[in-house]
Amino acid sequence: MTLGDSGARRRGGRARNRARRAVLVLGAALLAATACAGPGGAEPGPERPVVGERAERPVLAVRYEVPAAADRPGVRFLHERRVMRAAEAALGSLLDWREREPTALLTRSCAGEGSSYDPEKRRIELCYDEIAETRTALREGGRRATDDEVAAVLLETLYHEVAHALVDRAGVRVAGNEEDAADRFAALMLLREGEAGVRRVLYAADGWAVLAELYEDDPEGAGEGTDTAGGGHAGHSSDRDRAVSLRCYAYGAVSASRRHLLGLTGPRALPAARAAGCADEWKGVREGWMRALGPVLRTEPPVVGSPQ
Repeated sequence: MTLGDSGARRRGGRARNRARRAVLVLGAALLAATACAGPGGAEPGPERPVVGERAERPVLAVRYEVPAAADRPGVRFLHERRVMRAAEAALGSLLDWREREPTALLTRSCAGEGSSYDPEKRRIELCYDEIAETRTALREGGRRATDDEVAAVLLETLYHEVAHALVDRAGVRVAGNEEDAADRFAALMLLREGEAGVRRVLYAADGWAVLAELYEDDPEGAGEGTDTAGGGHAGHSSDRDRAVSLRCYAYGAVSASRRHLLGLTGPRALPAARAAGCADEWKGVREGWMRALGPVLRTEPPVVGSPQ
């Protein structure tokens, strides 16, 4: 199926097939089982929609499904890190949702299927198991896998799926490949947070870079978009290209005097030819999405801590 098919599930998270992720899923299960040894066990019920700052009607209506036993730490992580509340506050500050029903957001155990937007059910599904899988993948790739890094990856995934929901439910029109446009929306939402958002974008980029290192040289596990990067097809760009693009947007959004301090040089440095155009590239990303959001954009929306 392509994204043009009405029943297609838009997958923007770090979803991979079972064969490719067998090692990570095993590691994640062991990690989760260890975490489950602690006290407690009560599961949260459905959550009332969280109203973002200045939002007359919430953009997201969040419901937590009872998780599989191994995924209980994922539920706690979402609550403790306030991932949903952070996303709703940011979306509420940008979008005027007064005349629209909130977009359903179901958090659930996905058994490795990956987070997605389901246009048939008209809801976003965010997976508990991706939290442990992300942590395991980052560690396999030599990263520390701190809570901040994992939360940033989850936020980037969630914003990507919100972009698909905006296209499907709010009539937002984007140019070119919808998957790449959704990546750009995720970058826009994170970079509106200022320097904290820059760090989150770089953490998310690190996540894609790790997946590229772990899988894209594997002929059985080539990224689902490895043959689509720049080709205009309906899949994602390669994990490696997604990492580079996120870093480029962050580089372009930050003044030259702050790039070193924010980790945009050194190991994360972009090729000189790409870096030279990143300021214009980021400007195009921001202006393109702000035009596309016209029907649902707040009048003079507050910009939260612009990195510029």
